[in-house]
Amino acid sequence: MMHALRFTVVILLIACAGCNPSGPKLAQVSGTVTWNGEPIPAGNISFFQVDGNSNEVGGTITNGKYDLGVPPGKCRVEIHASREKPGQKDTVMGLRAREAYIPIRYNSKTILTAEVQENSKNEFSFDLTTDPPAKSKP
Repeated sequence: MMHALRFTVVILLIACAGCNPSGPKLAQVSGTVTWNGEPIPAGNISFFQVDGNSNEVGGTITNGKYDLGVPPGKCRVEIHASREKPGQKDTVMGLRAREAYIPIRYNSKTILTAEVQENSKNEFSFDLTTDPPAKSKP
């Protein structure tokens, strides 16, 4: 009986060890995302630590707004969204075909960054456009 009790206590201690949130501190981050001046109806936003000390943190964009917890530090930001292709249907599922419309300069080859600070109001608005950013002159 005593052996079973010890075993149960050990199992409970191991289980509770996983309950302790020992991950990185998170700072609240929120803001807006627009595409050519209009709020993105639905999409995803991801923050990647530039120093590589933590994993990607991502969340959803709904009606142009997002709100999530991100570890403090300089981040690379990626934004993804898709929309229905007009007039095209998926032949297998019978649904409208979708297209990713956010250029790669805002996602896989992003130019977007954010400096997330601990104990600070971290509001970042991203105004994405079809036009590429202006090139600086030497």
